[in-house]
Amino acid sequence: MRLQELIATRKEDLHLTYAQLVQRATAAGHPVSRSMWHHFADTEWQNIPTTERLRGIAAALEVDVDEVLGAAAESIGIVTRELHLGRGARAVLGMLEDRPPEQVEALETVVRSVTKAWDAVESSPPS
Repeated sequence: MRLQELIATRKEDLHLTYAQLVQRATAAGHPVSRSMWHHFADTEWQNIPTTERLRGIAAALEVDVDEVLGAAAESIGIVTRELHLGRGARAVLGMLEDRPPEQVEALETVVRSVTKAWDAVESSPPS
């Protein structure tokens, strides 16, 4: 899903105006101006929004920042794949679109094992 579609869908689902999106992003500590909301929702653009704006968009739309990043990447032509690798993995793989499939598969294996190890550490009781 492109960022334009994500904004439109969530805006409709949450029954929000652009003014309310501005307020929500600002309240979350990551301001996104009304003109930027219109820019990301209505026009073609060439660059991924800044981290600050990604966080503001995510907070205002009540979605994970990874979902916003994936949608923004798709909007500028970066093909992503849902791999269920955990938080942030899709962003890493999106940067590798020009790599041969065997390199991408090798990285997927590494990322899976690292995220699995992190999940195990996070879910284990403190000693």
